[in-house]
Amino acid sequence: MSAATGASVIEQNVQIDQDGSIAQLSDVVERYAPLVKRIAHHLLLRMPASVQIDDLVQSGMIGLLEAAKKY
Repeated sequence: MSAATGASVIEQNVQIDQDGSIAQLSDVVERYAPLVKRIAHHLLLRMPASVQIDDLVQSGMIGLLEAAKKY
């Protein structure tokens, strides 16, 4: 949490407009994409050989976007 505003990092980066659109979604994606990729690489070790890293990253990014929209 930010000491000055009491807002979390995501609250600072995701500002939802009155019409419900996300104004700074690209900032969230840029900030958390490396984390999504790192988690995908860790998960790949536990997956069957048929699973590709790109599929895991794509699923993670979709999850990130959905979470940001719901936050």
